[in-house]
Amino acid sequence: MAERTPTTKNWLMFPLLPNAAPRQNWLWLAPYVAIGIFAMAMLILTGLLQWRELDTARSALEGDMHWAERTIENRLHAHQDLLSELGREQEFKQLTYESFQVKATRYVRDAPEIQAIIWVDTDGKVEWVAPNESTATFVGEQLSGARLAALQEALRVRRTVVSPDYRDGTQRPAHDIILPVQRGSADIGAFIALQSLETLLRATLPTVFTARYSLTVLDAANREVLSNSSVKPTDRQLSGTISLELPNNRLGLNIVAYRVGGAWLPFVPAGLIIILTLIATITLIKLRQHARHRAATEEELRAAYAFRQAMSESLITGLRAIDLEGRITFVNAAFCRMTGFDESELVGIKPPYPYWPPEEFNRLQHNIDTALAGNRWPADGLDGLDERHYRAQASPRRTRTGP
Repeated sequence: MAERTPTTKNWLMFPLLPNAAPRQNWLWLAPYVAIGIFAMAMLILTGLLQWRELDTARSALEGDMHWAERTIENRLHAHQDLLSELGREQEFKQLTYESFQVKATRYVRDAPEIQAIIWVDTDGKVEWVAPNESTATFVGEQLSGARLAALQEALRVRRTVVSPDYRDGTQRPAHDIILPVQRGSADIGAFIALQSLETLLRATLPTVFTARYSLTVLDAANREVLSNSSVKPTDRQLSGTISLELPNNRLGLNIVAYRVGGAWLPFVPAGLIIILTLIATITLIKLRQHARHRAATEEELRAAYAFRQAMSESLITGLRAIDLEGRITFVNAAFCRMTGFDESELVGIKPPYPYWPPEEFNRLQHNIDTALAGNRWPADGLDGLDERHYRAQASPRRTRTGP
Protein backbone atom coordinates (compact mmCIF):
# COMPACT_ATOMS: atom_id res chain seq x y z
CA MET A 1 0.00 0.00 0.00
CA ALA A 2 1.34 3.39 -0.88
CA GLU A 3 2.54 5.59 1.96
CA ARG A 4 0.44 8.66 2.73
CA THR A 5 1.93 11.92 1.53
CA PRO A 6 0.88 15.52 2.05
CA THR A 7 -0.61 15.51 -1.44
CA THR A 8 -3.03 12.73 -0.50
CA LYS A 9 -4.47 14.39 2.61
CA ASN A 10 -8.14 13.97 3.12
CA TRP A 11 -9.71 17.02 1.46
CA LEU A 12 -13.15 16.42 2.94
CA MET A 13 -12.25 16.00 6.60
CA PHE A 14 -9.19 18.20 6.68
CA PRO A 15 -9.17 20.70 3.79
CA LEU A 16 -5.70 21.76 2.82
CA LEU A 17 -4.67 25.21 3.97
CA PRO A 18 -2.47 27.42 1.82
CA ASN A 19 1.05 27.91 2.94
CA ALA A 20 1.68 31.11 4.81
CA ALA A 21 2.74 33.75 2.31
CA PRO A 22 5.82 35.83 3.11
CA ARG A 23 4.96 39.21 4.52
CA GLN A 24 5.36 42.12 2.14
CA ASN A 25 4.52 45.26 4.10
CA TRP A 26 5.09 47.54 1.13
CA LEU A 27 2.08 45.98 -0.58
CA TRP A 28 -0.08 47.18 2.30
CA LEU A 29 1.46 50.63 2.21
CA ALA A 30 0.92 51.03 -1.55
CA PRO A 31 -2.88 51.68 -1.32
CA TYR A 32 -2.36 54.33 1.37
CA VAL A 33 0.25 56.08 -0.78
CA ALA A 34 -2.02 55.88 -3.83
CA ILE A 35 -4.99 57.30 -1.93
CA GLY A 36 -2.83 60.09 -0.50
CA ILE A 37 -1.46 61.02 -3.92
CA PHE A 38 -4.95 60.90 -5.46
CA ALA A 39 -6.45 63.06 -2.70
CA MET A 40 -3.61 65.58 -2.97
CA ALA A 41 -3.99 65.74 -6.75
CA MET A 42 -7.75 66.26 -6.45
CA LEU A 43 -7.30 69.00 -3.86
CA ILE A 44 -4.72 70.76 -6.03
CA LEU A 45 -6.94 70.43 -9.12
CA THR A 46 -9.96 71.74 -7.20
CA GLY A 47 -7.90 74.64 -5.89
CA LEU A 48 -6.68 75.49 -9.38
CA LEU A 49 -10.21 75.40 -10.79
CA GLN A 50 -11.51 77.63 -8.00
CA TRP A 51 -8.58 80.00 -8.45
CA ARG A 52 -9.30 80.17 -12.16
CA GLU A 53 -12.99 80.82 -11.50
CA LEU A 54 -12.11 83.50 -8.96
CA ASP A 55 -9.63 85.10 -11.34
CA THR A 56 -12.25 85.17 -14.11
CA ALA A 57 -14.81 86.73 -11.75
CA ARG A 58 -12.23 89.28 -10.58
CA SER A 59 -11.44 90.21 -14.18
CA ALA A 60 -15.16 90.64 -14.88
CA LEU A 61 -15.47 92.81 -11.76
CA GLU A 62 -12.57 95.01 -12.83
CA GLY A 63 -14.14 95.45 -16.26
CA ASP A 64 -17.51 96.35 -14.75
CA MET A 65 -15.87 98.78 -12.32
CA HIS A 66 -14.03 100.52 -15.14
CA TRP A 67 -17.26 100.78 -17.14
CA ALA A 68 -19.21 102.11 -14.15
CA GLU A 69 -16.52 104.69 -13.39
CA ARG A 70 -16.49 105.98 -16.97
CA THR A 71 -20.30 106.06 -17.11
CA ILE A 72 -20.71 108.03 -13.87
CA GLU A 73 -17.92 110.45 -14.75
CA ASN A 74 -19.41 111.10 -18.18
CA ARG A 75 -22.74 111.76 -16.52
CA LEU A 76 -21.23 114.26 -14.08
CA HIS A 77 -19.27 115.97 -16.86
CA ALA A 78 -22.50 116.37 -18.84
CA HIS A 79 -24.07 118.15 -15.85
CA GLN A 80 -21.10 120.48 -15.58
CA ASP A 81 -21.20 121.16 -19.32
CA LEU A 82 -24.83 122.29 -19.09
CA LEU A 83 -24.07 124.59 -16.17
CA SER A 84 -21.10 126.01 -18.08
CA GLU A 85 -23.33 126.72 -21.08
CA LEU A 86 -25.89 128.50 -18.88
CA GLY A 87 -23.10 130.38 -17.14
CA ARG A 88 -21.65 131.74 -20.41
CA GLU A 89 -25.03 132.91 -21.59
CA GLN A 90 -25.70 134.55 -18.22
CA GLU A 91 -22.29 136.20 -18.26
CA PHE A 92 -22.98 137.84 -21.61
CA LYS A 93 -26.62 138.66 -20.79
CA GLN A 94 -27.91 136.23 -23.42
CA LEU A 95 -29.95 134.12 -21.03
CA THR A 96 -33.50 135.07 -20.19
CA TYR A 97 -35.72 133.44 -17.60
CA GLU A 98 -37.83 131.81 -20.32
CA SER A 99 -34.83 130.31 -22.17
CA PHE A 100 -33.44 129.14 -18.83
CA GLN A 101 -36.69 127.35 -18.09
CA VAL A 102 -36.74 125.66 -21.49
CA LYS A 103 -33.14 124.45 -21.44
CA ALA A 104 -33.02 123.46 -17.78
CA THR A 105 -36.42 121.75 -17.79
CA ARG A 106 -35.59 119.73 -20.88
CA TYR A 107 -32.28 118.61 -19.37
CA VAL A 108 -33.83 117.68 -16.01
CA ARG A 109 -36.36 115.47 -17.75
CA ASP A 110 -33.52 113.58 -19.48
CA ALA A 111 -31.43 113.38 -16.31
CA PRO A 112 -33.71 112.18 -13.48
CA GLU A 113 -30.93 112.40 -10.90
CA ILE A 114 -31.04 116.22 -11.20
CA GLN A 115 -33.87 117.34 -8.92
CA ALA A 116 -33.70 120.98 -10.02
CA ILE A 117 -31.42 123.62 -11.51
CA ILE A 118 -31.45 126.96 -9.74
CA TRP A 119 -29.89 130.41 -10.03
CA VAL A 120 -28.81 132.05 -6.77
CA ASP A 121 -27.30 135.41 -6.01
CA THR A 122 -24.00 135.82 -4.21
CA ASP A 123 -25.75 135.64 -0.83
CA GLY A 124 -27.30 132.26 -1.58
CA LYS A 125 -30.87 133.41 -2.21
CA VAL A 126 -32.75 131.37 -4.84
CA GLU A 127 -34.00 133.54 -7.73
CA TRP A 128 -34.76 131.05 -10.53
CA VAL A 129 -35.91 127.41 -10.28
CA ALA A 130 -36.34 124.95 -13.16
CA PRO A 131 -38.57 123.16 -13.63
CA ASN A 132 -41.27 125.28 -12.09
CA GLU A 133 -43.06 122.30 -10.55
CA SER A 134 -39.96 121.14 -8.68
CA THR A 135 -40.43 120.69 -4.94
CA ALA A 136 -36.73 120.37 -4.14
CA THR A 137 -36.44 124.13 -3.56
CA PHE A 138 -38.41 127.34 -4.04
CA VAL A 139 -37.81 130.86 -5.24
CA GLY A 140 -36.75 133.01 -2.34
CA GLU A 141 -35.29 130.16 -0.31
CA GLN A 142 -31.99 130.93 1.38
CA LEU A 143 -29.10 128.47 1.29
CA SER A 144 -27.53 127.73 4.64
CA GLY A 145 -25.02 125.58 6.38
CA ALA A 146 -22.72 123.44 4.26
CA ARG A 147 -24.55 124.43 1.09
CA LEU A 148 -23.91 128.14 1.69
CA ALA A 149 -20.30 127.45 2.63
CA ALA A 150 -19.80 125.52 -0.64
CA LEU A 151 -21.30 128.46 -2.58
CA GLN A 152 -18.94 130.90 -0.93
CA GLU A 153 -16.00 128.61 -1.66
CA ALA A 154 -17.00 128.42 -5.35
CA LEU A 155 -17.27 132.23 -5.57
CA ARG A 156 -13.86 132.52 -3.94
CA VAL A 157 -12.00 130.07 -6.17
CA ARG A 158 -14.15 130.98 -9.23
CA ARG A 159 -14.51 127.39 -10.47
CA THR A 160 -16.95 124.54 -10.19
CA VAL A 161 -17.37 123.12 -6.69
CA VAL A 162 -19.37 120.12 -5.46
CA SER A 163 -20.81 120.62 -2.00
CA PRO A 164 -20.56 118.02 0.78
CA ASP A 165 -23.36 115.50 0.89
CA TYR A 166 -26.50 116.52 2.75
CA ARG A 167 -30.04 115.24 3.25
CA ASP A 168 -32.68 116.77 0.99
CA GLY A 169 -36.33 117.33 1.82
CA THR A 170 -37.04 113.57 1.49
CA GLN A 171 -34.08 112.72 3.75
CA ARG A 172 -32.16 111.20 0.87
CA PRO A 173 -28.47 111.95 0.26
CA ALA A 174 -27.80 114.69 -2.27
CA HIS A 175 -25.21 117.32 -3.15
CA ASP A 176 -24.97 120.54 -5.15
CA ILE A 177 -22.91 121.07 -8.29
CA ILE A 178 -22.11 124.79 -8.11
CA LEU A 179 -20.87 126.87 -11.06
CA PRO A 180 -20.02 130.49 -10.11
CA VAL A 181 -20.69 133.16 -12.73
CA GLN A 182 -18.76 136.41 -13.07
CA ARG A 183 -19.37 139.42 -15.23
CA GLY A 184 -16.09 141.12 -15.71
CA SER A 185 -14.38 140.85 -12.35
CA ALA A 186 -17.52 140.86 -10.26
CA ASP A 187 -19.42 137.82 -8.99
CA ILE A 188 -23.06 137.94 -9.98
CA GLY A 189 -24.27 134.58 -8.70
CA ALA A 190 -24.10 130.86 -9.46
CA PHE A 191 -26.00 128.10 -11.20
CA ILE A 192 -26.57 125.07 -8.96
CA ALA A 193 -27.68 121.58 -9.99
CA LEU A 194 -29.27 119.67 -7.11
CA GLN A 195 -28.28 116.05 -7.64
CA SER A 196 -29.70 113.00 -5.84
CA LEU A 197 -27.05 110.32 -5.27
CA GLU A 198 -29.58 107.48 -5.07
CA THR A 199 -31.16 108.44 -8.38
CA LEU A 200 -27.69 108.91 -9.90
CA LEU A 201 -26.85 105.25 -9.27
CA ARG A 202 -30.26 104.04 -10.41
CA ALA A 203 -30.27 106.11 -13.60
CA THR A 204 -26.64 105.63 -14.52
CA LEU A 205 -26.15 101.92 -13.83
CA PRO A 206 -28.52 99.34 -15.35
CA THR A 207 -30.63 97.00 -13.21
CA VAL A 208 -28.53 93.97 -14.12
CA PHE A 209 -25.49 95.75 -12.68
CA THR A 210 -27.13 96.69 -9.39
CA ALA A 211 -28.60 93.15 -9.08
CA ARG A 212 -25.15 91.61 -9.51
CA TYR A 213 -23.26 93.91 -7.17
CA SER A 214 -23.77 95.51 -3.79
CA LEU A 215 -23.09 99.26 -4.21
CA THR A 216 -22.17 101.58 -1.37
CA VAL A 217 -21.44 105.30 -1.74
CA LEU A 218 -18.73 106.59 0.62
CA ASP A 219 -17.92 110.21 1.41
CA ALA A 220 -14.46 111.75 1.69
CA ALA A 221 -14.12 110.35 5.23
CA ASN A 222 -15.07 106.81 4.03
CA ARG A 223 -18.41 107.00 5.81
CA GLU A 224 -21.30 105.19 4.21
CA VAL A 225 -23.66 107.64 2.55
CA LEU A 226 -25.88 105.37 0.50
CA SER A 227 -26.32 101.67 -0.27
CA ASN A 228 -28.44 100.08 -2.99
CA SER A 229 -29.41 97.17 -0.72
CA SER A 230 -29.84 96.46 2.96
CA VAL A 231 -28.48 92.93 2.42
CA LYS A 232 -24.73 92.94 2.95
CA PRO A 233 -22.67 90.29 1.14
CA THR A 234 -21.08 87.76 3.49
CA ASP A 235 -18.22 87.14 1.09
CA ARG A 236 -16.28 90.28 0.21
CA GLN A 237 -13.54 88.46 -1.67
CA LEU A 238 -14.69 89.97 -4.96
CA SER A 239 -14.84 93.68 -4.23
CA GLY A 240 -13.37 96.97 -5.30
CA THR A 241 -13.75 100.72 -4.90
CA ILE A 242 -14.21 103.42 -7.51
CA SER A 243 -12.92 106.84 -6.50
CA LEU A 244 -14.81 109.74 -8.08
CA GLU A 245 -12.71 112.88 -7.80
CA LEU A 246 -15.22 115.71 -7.87
CA PRO A 247 -14.32 119.42 -7.66
CA ASN A 248 -13.66 120.18 -3.98
CA ASN A 249 -15.17 116.82 -2.99
CA ARG A 250 -14.57 113.11 -3.32
CA LEU A 251 -16.97 110.21 -3.51
CA GLY A 252 -16.15 106.53 -3.32
CA LEU A 253 -18.27 103.75 -4.77
CA ASN A 254 -17.60 100.41 -3.09
CA ILE A 255 -18.63 97.45 -5.27
CA VAL A 256 -19.00 93.92 -3.86
CA ALA A 257 -20.07 91.01 -6.04
CA TYR A 258 -22.86 88.76 -4.84
CA ARG A 259 -21.75 85.14 -4.91
CA VAL A 260 -24.36 82.40 -5.25
CA GLY A 261 -24.25 79.73 -2.55
CA GLY A 262 -22.56 81.68 0.20
CA ALA A 263 -18.99 81.84 1.41
CA TRP A 264 -18.89 78.14 2.37
CA LEU A 265 -19.61 76.80 -1.13
CA PRO A 266 -15.95 76.83 -2.36
CA PHE A 267 -14.99 74.57 0.54
CA VAL A 268 -17.55 71.86 -0.30
CA PRO A 269 -15.44 70.03 -2.97
CA ALA A 270 -12.38 70.00 -0.73
CA GLY A 271 -14.48 68.80 2.21
CA LEU A 272 -15.98 65.98 0.14
CA ILE A 273 -12.53 64.90 -1.06
CA ILE A 274 -11.20 64.83 2.50
CA ILE A 275 -14.24 62.89 3.79
CA LEU A 276 -14.04 60.31 0.99
CA THR A 277 -10.30 59.96 1.54
CA LEU A 278 -10.84 59.33 5.25
CA ILE A 279 -13.55 56.75 4.49
CA ALA A 280 -11.27 54.92 2.03
CA THR A 281 -8.35 55.03 4.48
CA ILE A 282 -10.43 53.74 7.39
CA THR A 283 -11.80 50.98 5.17
CA LEU A 284 -8.28 49.92 4.21
CA ILE A 285 -7.24 49.93 7.86
CA LYS A 286 -10.20 47.72 8.77
CA LEU A 287 -9.44 45.38 5.88
CA ARG A 288 -5.83 45.12 6.97
CA GLN A 289 -6.88 44.34 10.52
CA HIS A 290 -9.27 41.69 9.22
CA ALA A 291 -6.55 40.21 7.00
CA ARG A 292 -4.12 40.07 9.92
CA HIS A 293 -6.74 38.43 12.12
CA ARG A 294 -7.56 35.92 9.38
CA ALA A 295 -3.89 35.16 8.83
CA ALA A 296 -3.41 34.54 12.54
CA THR A 297 -6.50 32.30 12.60
CA GLU A 298 -5.26 30.34 9.58
CA GLU A 299 -1.89 29.94 11.24
CA GLU A 300 -3.56 28.53 14.36
CA LEU A 301 -5.74 26.25 12.23
CA ARG A 302 -2.70 25.09 10.29
CA ALA A 303 -0.93 24.20 13.50
CA ALA A 304 -4.00 22.41 14.88
CA TYR A 305 -4.43 20.55 11.59
CA ALA A 306 -0.80 19.44 11.60
CA PHE A 307 -1.12 18.26 15.19
CA ARG A 308 -4.32 16.34 14.45
CA GLN A 309 -2.85 14.75 11.38
CA ALA A 310 0.22 13.68 13.31
CA MET A 311 -1.98 12.19 16.02
CA SER A 312 -4.21 10.31 13.57
CA GLU A 313 -1.23 8.97 11.64
CA SER A 314 0.47 7.70 14.75
CA LEU A 315 -2.52 5.65 15.98
CA ILE A 316 -2.54 1.88 15.46
CA THR A 317 -6.34 1.83 15.72
CA GLY A 318 -8.21 2.19 12.45
CA LEU A 319 -10.26 5.36 12.27
CA ARG A 320 -13.02 6.05 9.82
CA ALA A 321 -15.54 8.95 9.59
CA ILE A 322 -18.71 9.16 7.52
CA ASP A 323 -21.18 11.97 6.86
CA LEU A 324 -24.99 11.87 7.14
CA GLU A 325 -25.25 10.20 3.74
CA GLY A 326 -22.85 7.42 4.64
CA ARG A 327 -20.03 8.86 2.53
CA ILE A 328 -16.57 8.23 3.95
CA THR A 329 -14.92 11.51 4.78
CA PHE A 330 -11.80 10.37 6.61
CA VAL A 331 -9.65 7.27 7.10
CA ASN A 332 -6.31 7.05 8.82
CA ALA A 333 -3.28 5.04 7.81
CA ALA A 334 -4.07 2.21 10.20
CA PHE A 335 -7.50 1.75 8.62
CA CYS A 336 -5.94 1.66 5.18
CA ARG A 337 -3.51 -0.99 6.32
CA MET A 338 -6.33 -3.06 7.82
CA THR A 339 -8.49 -2.96 4.69
CA GLY A 340 -5.75 -2.97 2.11
CA PHE A 341 -7.27 0.01 0.27
CA ASP A 342 -5.63 3.37 -0.36
CA GLU A 343 -7.15 6.49 1.12
CA SER A 344 -8.00 7.75 -2.36
CA GLU A 345 -10.01 4.57 -2.98
CA LEU A 346 -12.06 4.96 0.18
CA VAL A 347 -12.71 8.65 0.71
CA GLY A 348 -15.87 9.86 -0.96
CA ILE A 349 -17.57 6.49 -1.56
CA LYS A 350 -20.97 5.46 -0.21
CA PRO A 351 -22.15 2.08 1.03
CA PRO A 352 -21.67 -0.68 0.16
CA TYR A 353 -18.00 -0.25 0.97
CA PRO A 354 -15.44 -2.31 -0.95
CA TYR A 355 -13.99 -3.80 2.23
CA TRP A 356 -17.31 -5.37 3.29
CA PRO A 357 -17.46 -9.13 2.92
CA PRO A 358 -20.00 -9.93 0.18
CA GLU A 359 -21.95 -12.32 2.38
CA GLU A 360 -22.55 -9.57 4.98
CA PHE A 361 -23.59 -6.72 2.67
CA ASN A 362 -27.24 -6.82 3.72
CA ARG A 363 -26.53 -6.80 7.45
CA LEU A 364 -23.93 -4.07 7.30
CA GLN A 365 -26.10 -1.97 4.97
CA HIS A 366 -28.96 -2.31 7.45
CA ASN A 367 -26.69 -1.22 10.27
CA ILE A 368 -25.53 1.83 8.34
CA ASP A 369 -29.10 2.82 7.42
CA THR A 370 -30.24 2.41 11.01
CA ALA A 371 -27.42 4.61 12.30
CA LEU A 372 -27.94 7.29 9.68
CA ALA A 373 -31.68 7.37 10.39
CA GLY A 374 -30.88 8.48 13.93
CA ASN A 375 -32.00 5.25 15.58
CA ARG A 376 -30.14 3.33 18.23
CA TRP A 377 -26.74 2.07 17.18
CA PRO A 378 -26.81 -1.62 16.16
CA ALA A 379 -25.27 -3.91 18.71
CA ASP A 380 -23.81 -6.36 16.24
CA GLY A 381 -21.10 -4.45 14.58
CA LEU A 382 -20.88 -0.73 13.93
CA ASP A 383 -18.94 2.04 15.59
CA GLY A 384 -16.40 0.27 17.74
CA LEU A 385 -17.69 -3.32 17.67
CA ASP A 386 -16.02 -6.22 15.92
CA GLU A 387 -16.70 -6.31 12.20
CA ARG A 388 -15.56 -8.71 9.63
CA HIS A 389 -13.97 -6.81 6.74
CA TYR A 390 -12.88 -7.98 3.36
CA ARG A 391 -9.21 -7.16 2.82
CA ALA A 392 -8.28 -6.21 -0.72
CA GLN A 393 -6.26 -8.92 -2.42
CA ALA A 394 -6.35 -10.97 0.76
CA SER A 395 -8.61 -13.14 2.85
CA PRO A 396 -11.31 -11.70 5.05
CA ARG A 397 -10.11 -10.57 8.47
CA ARG A 398 -11.70 -9.26 11.57
CA THR A 399 -10.83 -5.74 12.60
CA ARG A 400 -11.91 -3.31 15.24
CA THR A 401 -12.79 0.09 13.84
CA GLY A 402 -13.80 3.39 15.29
CA PRO A 403 -15.86 6.15 13.86
